[in-house]
Amino acid sequence: ETSGSPAHRAPRVRLLDLLKEKEEKAGEGVRPESSQLPYTPYGEAWALQRALVAERVEALGGLPGRGQGEGECCPLEDVAILVEHPPVFTLGTATDPDHLKGLLSAAAAPGGATIHGGGQGGGGQGVPEVVRVDRGGEATWHGPGQLVLYPLLDLRRYRRDVHWYLRALEEVGIRAGTRALLQALGEPPPPSAPADAAARGPNGDKAGGKAGGT
Repeated sequence: ETSGSPAHRAPRVRLLDLLKEKEEKAGEGVRPESSQLPYTPYGEAWALQRALVAERVEALGGLPGRGQGEGECCPLEDVAILVEHPPVFTLGTATDPDHLKGLLSAAAAPGGATIHGGGQGGGGQGVPEVVRVDRGGEATWHGPGQLVLYPLLDLRRYRRDVHWYLRALEEVGIRAGTRALLQALGEPPPPSAPADAAARGPNGDKAGGKAGGT
């Protein structure tokens, strides 16, 4: 292990807690019941993600190997955005036409969903908006009571393996949910995993630090 190489330093992820920010702005951390706060419209969170990615692409372009050199990774820190959205359906590129037809029908009905291409507006209190997005997959719903975490990671720091990355995200969700449930029940949390567990592959092998992407 080459501890001096940027790709092998312990990764640090900066948390942008938009939920907490909005609650604090609402005054004394009290969640208002009759406004959009502390919810973040999907388009607003999407625009923030794009801006952060653009910054990191530019930073990688300034490296000698433009991010492709041995041991190179983004000089900017990784970021995770924590939000709670007002009601919204997002339509991925694989959305079934029948699903889209149903959502469009709902939009045409009085008080129905608001269809747009990813702007920063909302569908009104309790009225879901429908946003066409450039991700894969089909239709997904987000709304009050659902915490959403958007990780923006340079995989050069971890492992260039999409399947491993998805399993790692799944494991993070399982551990976080388990801790939250145990805390709600007044039970002690489970023992912590090894510090480098997140940097290991599915078979326990040490993750490489070479390629990947933001």
